[in-house]
Amino acid sequence: MQLIRQKLIEELLSALLKNVKAGNCNLSDEAAIEAVNALTAINKNVYNITKRAACDKILHCATSTFELYRTMKLIPEGHHDYGSKELRWCENDFKEALAYRRNEQSKMVQ
Repeated sequence: MQLIRQKLIEELLSALLKNVKAGNCNLSDEAAIEAVNALTAINKNVYNITKRAACDKILHCATSTFELYRTMKLIPEGHHDYGSKELRWCENDFKEALAYRRNEQSKMVQ
């Protein structure tokens, strides 16, 4: 059953991409925004963020701070890609660490 759903998603996205590239996409602005939001939400659960990318673009911290957050269990253990030793995370894995950073920064301001 899972394989059938994956094949259907693949075919639908392929057809959409083909239409968009050909200029045959007649989506209203609202529908386009809704589609972008849906695809973004789906991709947030894909494990494609490296430690360096998380430090630079999401957490805005040093790699040593990233490792500190991992030891504090604010960031879960990463996932290995096939054929790679580098760990990867999804965007949702950093929610606790971001909340912790915001809390610490607000303490510094006071």
